[in-house]
Amino acid sequence: MKKHQKISFSLLFTLFISAINIIDFALSGFLFNTFALETGRIVGNFEYWRLFSFPFFFGSVESTFLFVIMFLFISPHVENFLSTKLYPLFLFLVSFVLGSITTMIFADSGVVLGGMEGISFFVFVLYLLLLFKSKVIAEKYPALVISSAAVFFWSIFKYFTAVNYGFFSILPALAISVLGIIVACLIYLQINRLIKNRIRKAKMSMKPMRTMRMPTYEEISMAIHANTDFKRFINKSLKNNQHVVSPKIGENPVENEEQLNIILDKIIIDGKDSLSKEEIIFLEEYSRSL
Repeated sequence: MKKHQKISFSLLFTLFISAINIIDFALSGFLFNTFALETGRIVGNFEYWRLFSFPFFFGSVESTFLFVIMFLFISPHVENFLSTKLYPLFLFLVSFVLGSITTMIFADSGVVLGGMEGISFFVFVLYLLLLFKSKVIAEKYPALVISSAAVFFWSIFKYFTAVNYGFFSILPALAISVLGIIVACLIYLQINRLIKNRIRKAKMSMKPMRTMRMPTYEEISMAIHANTDFKRFINKSLKNNQHVVSPKIGENPVENEEQLNIILDKIIIDGKDSLSKEEIIFLEEYSRSL
């Protein structure tokens, strides 16, 4: 019997945003006018709530398409890596940062901007960085192909919009998208640094393994014939060793992170001497993969 699969925050968030925009469509865009990132109102009227609310309301068809693809196919992978508890906080902080910087850049132009373009690019680029870190080929992840196609079509839409209405019409969307990419790179560097520091501390707390001299065949034979208990012990050890397989770093970064957390928790609870040879090998291989 299969276990009940928990619905991800990314899916619930997508449904929530879609419902809000359906309501806004029925209200003829009243909610968009009230909560979109309108730089003139933020600076002049101190409507600072717009810094947090603007991503919830779609500004264009292409931004809507990009958001739906990213949060259905890519966002769940990033959510699993960052944990469901931290992921909403990340999105909230990224939204505030993108809104604040965009407001400072276009403070005097009265730009009105809505949609998840900046956050969508943040999710996409962070996923790419985590994917390339684990050296997983793209063919194993159809989500990567679908999301890349979404970015391509988004770019085509923006190109035709610029041709028909001028480059300035797409400049705010391009600016917030670039900011999302930059923030994703900065957060990835921070995540990578934290992982390396954690592994380094774990390795520093471990004592080097003592080298053991393997007994010769003659010594084993004499011991077996001299002691029946030792004979049973040797036979059991040899039988167990036939099934020992050194763990290797997998292709899924989430599974590797979970395995790393289990090993580090074991060090904290039982001490560094409790680690098996396989767990030590895993830490060494994980460190070399960074």
